[in-house]
Amino acid sequence: MILADCLQRKVKGFKGTCALSRLINKCADGSDADFVFYDTGPNIGPLNRIILLDCDWFIVPAACDLFSVRGLKTLGYTLSDWIRQWKTIADLAPDDTYLLPGRPRFLGLHPQRFRCMAKRCQRPMRSILSNRKTCVQRHYLSVEKTHAKFGFNTRRLQAW
Repeated sequence: MILADCLQRKVKGFKGTCALSRLINKCADGSDADFVFYDTGPNIGPLNRIILLDCDWFIVPAACDLFSVRGLKTLGYTLSDWIRQWKTIADLAPDDTYLLPGRPRFLGLHPQRFRCMAKRCQRPMRSILSNRKTCVQRHYLSVEKTHAKFGFNTRRLQAW
């Protein structure tokens, strides 16, 4: 409903969409914070959409299993759509409207079941993680291509 208001160029839609961002930025400025970390649920709902479009960078914690590989693929396609849709919405915004940056960049993947002291995944998870790395590179790099297509300045980061 709120995004529909944005598409109709109604200021209340932009205010509702950006309310969390304004609040977090005000708190961060007031406390002199350099970073803000959001911990979201594993879904592609409207709250996560707003949070990801407000982020500069994001990290995905994921289990070393095939279900997570499929989830990363879905997130890659969904995020690409969200970025494209937000670009359209931002172009429709009335002047002097607070907007989300709409340019989240994938910083890396945090594998669960990782042995910190050995600096490697547990033995059964190594082959799955290797497969997931390929999947992440393939699908998240498509997000970077989407950024470039819409004129956003992107840099590729090596998180592994």
